[in-house]
Amino acid sequence: MANYNEACNNLLTASGVGTAVVDINGEIVYQTKKSCGDCILAKDLTDEERERCRQTPQYASGQAMRFCGKFIYFCHRGMAHIASPLLKKNGELSGGLHVGPFLLVEKSAYLEEDTKWHRAKEELRERLETMPVLSLEKAHSFSELVYYTANYLGTQQETPNINDQPLPEMISQYIDRIQGKPGFYPLEKEEELLLAMAAGDIAGAKSLLNELLGYIFFYSGFRFDVIRSRVLELIVLLSRAAMRGGANPEMIFGLNFDYLNEISKFENVEDLADWLSTIMNRFTDHIFRFSDAKHADVIFKSINYIKSNYMRKLALEDVAKSVYLSPAYFSRVFKQETGHNFSNYLNKVRIDESKKLLTNAKVNISDISGMVGYEDQSYFSKVFKKLTGVSPLKYRQARGHNP
Repeated sequence: MANYNEACNNLLTASGVGTAVVDINGEIVYQTKKSCGDCILAKDLTDEERERCRQTPQYASGQAMRFCGKFIYFCHRGMAHIASPLLKKNGELSGGLHVGPFLLVEKSAYLEEDTKWHRAKEELRERLETMPVLSLEKAHSFSELVYYTANYLGTQQETPNINDQPLPEMISQYIDRIQGKPGFYPLEKEEELLLAMAAGDIAGAKSLLNELLGYIFFYSGFRFDVIRSRVLELIVLLSRAAMRGGANPEMIFGLNFDYLNEISKFENVEDLADWLSTIMNRFTDHIFRFSDAKHADVIFKSINYIKSNYMRKLALEDVAKSVYLSPAYFSRVFKQETGHNFSNYLNKVRIDESKKLLTNAKVNISDISGMVGYEDQSYFSKVFKKLTGVSPLKYRQARGHNP
């Protein structure tokens, strides 16, 4: 615990941002002041929001492991955080180092954010006085320091263990059960596995995976080359389940490419079985489970992406790709969480920005159209009037800026 204490408080002193260590279940092991446990919004949280807060660190630890050890994410109230994984000596995830909350935008911009999570803005304004603000560049640099610190803590600390029954032992139980039975492969179990993963039933999915591995190991005659090829088929199956849940196919295919390179390194059944279980957990935990935490992070990241790119040609597919979701799934989640469909929200952002530009009489309206992402000035005027009730010219004149 002494190493946690010293490392976390050093990060707090250097940045003014709170730090916490969480275990594999997302429970806080150690925290400093200004961390999530000391959040300025804590007293306003509903029971539903508290559950999101509980899920988020666990979700983010897994994402950090997936994204090369560094993951900048948003909680459901739009506060930014950085996560890095804490790993056991065998490379297995055992928890995470989490730094935050802080803001990636100015406090005034945060308060202007039109989301269903912002309440009591005047009260928030007072509390935000003590909230650190980092530029995106500084946040990325700081994430490197968090990553190095997490690596150090991972080598120094005995981190919490997962209490699951070892996978090979579970598989051996299925092998004992099927000995002497006709040699058929239970294809219906594959469909059950897909359904269990889609429902977020981790225990059920793991049980079904163990059963399938039992069949593969026994009926392959324990020939390792055959086992390895059948395990690759199971990875394709898990990938299909992930894409059913809305994962970006490009991301999944990229992971599969990595797994193809990794599988050749294994030389025994036990290590191969553990590795496959880790893959399944990665897909289920980070694609299906923690949907509330994931959706909140997706919304704030997509909003940030839109506000950074509204001035160019921007399609729903571009934003979906930036948050690693399929366009159809992203569209559904965005509408569900914000109450706006993508095109309406993009128009709102563009028109809000055009209003600021219209207060400057030196900027031509024809130029403003292109500056906020509209290639056609007449279409810009049509959208502007639809959202504001007046034309861009009338809006400028009403504010005392005559041409």
